[in-house]
Amino acid sequence: MAYPANANRASNISITVEHVGGKTIVNVGQKVVPPNDGQTLTLGKFRFDASKPARVTIGCKDTDGYVVIDAVQWIRIE
Repeated sequence: MAYPANANRASNISITVEHVGGKTIVNVGQKVVPPNDGQTLTLGKFRFDASKPARVTIGCKDTDGYVVIDAVQWIRIE
């Protein structure tokens, strides 16, 4: 996931990843610079299947600052 860090960003974003095994919630704070080259943050490794939903949901309810998402990238690992 790519985002621009800033002091006015939320520190308590709840991101839900839906995959074959169910749903995983990842908590993200955007006040700090993303660890991957200062641009992206890895949400995790998940298994997906074409017959099941695959979704990333960015939760903004009750956050303590701005939520800014530039991109979510899915990378196939074999």
